[in-house]
Amino acid sequence: MKVPSDIASGRPWYPRGAMVFLGLVLIASLAIAIREGFDQTAGGDFAVFYRAGRDFAAGQALYGSVEGERSFFYPPFAALIFQVLTLLPLVPSAVVFSIASVLTAVGCYRLTGTILETAFPGRRIHWWPFVGGVLFSHRYILNNLNLVQVNLFLFAIVLYAFLLFVRHKTAWAAFLFMIAAGLKVMPVILVAWAIARAPRTAWRGALAGAVVVILLPILWRGQVRGVQDLVDYNTSFLAAFQSGRVVADYTNQNLASGIFRATQPSANPEDLDYQIIDLAPQTTKTLTLLALGTVALAFGCATLLRAWRRMDIHAVELVGALLAWHMISGITWKAHLVSFLFVFIFFLSCRPERFPTLPRVLWSVSIVLMAVLAFVGRDIVGRTAHYYFGGYSSLTVMMVPMFALAIWMMASGEWATLQAAPSRGPPRAPDACLSVAGRPARR
Repeated sequence: MKVPSDIASGRPWYPRGAMVFLGLVLIASLAIAIREGFDQTAGGDFAVFYRAGRDFAAGQALYGSVEGERSFFYPPFAALIFQVLTLLPLVPSAVVFSIASVLTAVGCYRLTGTILETAFPGRRIHWWPFVGGVLFSHRYILNNLNLVQVNLFLFAIVLYAFLLFVRHKTAWAAFLFMIAAGLKVMPVILVAWAIARAPRTAWRGALAGAVVVILLPILWRGQVRGVQDLVDYNTSFLAAFQSGRVVADYTNQNLASGIFRATQPSANPEDLDYQIIDLAPQTTKTLTLLALGTVALAFGCATLLRAWRRMDIHAVELVGALLAWHMISGITWKAHLVSFLFVFIFFLSCRPERFPTLPRVLWSVSIVLMAVLAFVGRDIVGRTAHYYFGGYSSLTVMMVPMFALAIWMMASGEWATLQAAPSRGPPRAPDACLSVAGRPARR
């Protein structure tokens, strides 16, 4: 990666102190990852992945409860990939997986810097947005490492696919977005975004990815078993959320759970009351559908507007997609929010003095919330306060102004050109939607 320089001074954006800080974060993360790898047992999250890979290879059913263990809720394609985990016994495999997660986090730092260097005109390139983003997102990344989860790998795929899209390799980008959706469903938002932004090319990659994600497990396991896997996945996981299931745990930070906890009485192991207002269950359901529909419609309309105006691909589009993903998803644990690394660094890199009043207020609120909520762990604020922060959906509350600001940035467009970086020559645009605003690309 070509190291960006501060636009104003021409000096490298990273001082030695920032590199020392990131080095210490890396060492601490490795220590935590190795410790958690050695602590894995049959009841942990990693054991679920391990068992799914073993069952896939053995031709056994993937879905259904196992006494004393958690159920597997990922698509069949994920179980196919998890076969690689079974090359080693459970604990050594978990240790290797955990170390690989830390190295993947380092790759995510690098990819984030490259994307902002490539797709953020008018950016403020300093060391402090990177250090601040790492600092404020550390609790979500550490939570992923503590649980030995797969979210860092998924995040890295999404970042790399977006970078390919920025570099006009749209078919390959859409292919990788679809592969990510094969591991977890919600990256399908990015598949739709890619097709909307490059309709002449991205659909080919998305189609190829869908063939791989759907047909490869069937071919591997046989037609009967493979088709049954898809049916079981739908009935054991997807169908419940399609019919309106809400996971009301305080750790779930999506829109649906936040609205439910705020409007309905709910039993919870903490024996705490998170209800703010009493609404009829049908009213809560309607309000939830309106909120989810508003998020999807806002992101879809902003994306189509940029496509119609033939605006260049911008990093804010990935920010909007990630926030929409987390708010719409049926389950959004803190470990899923490793993508806040990119979101936080992006907003810290913005130039709020160039915003109108309302967007500037949204930016200020977002920065305050991301800084405060980075340090509300139970060891710092106590167990009860920690539960209340989760029960009152503090992370969802933070995502709302961030999402609103991202949608305004996507829809307005002009703000990004107020002080653009020096031109490096006209970009090559294989699709009209990737061309310079107002004029289709010549072929």
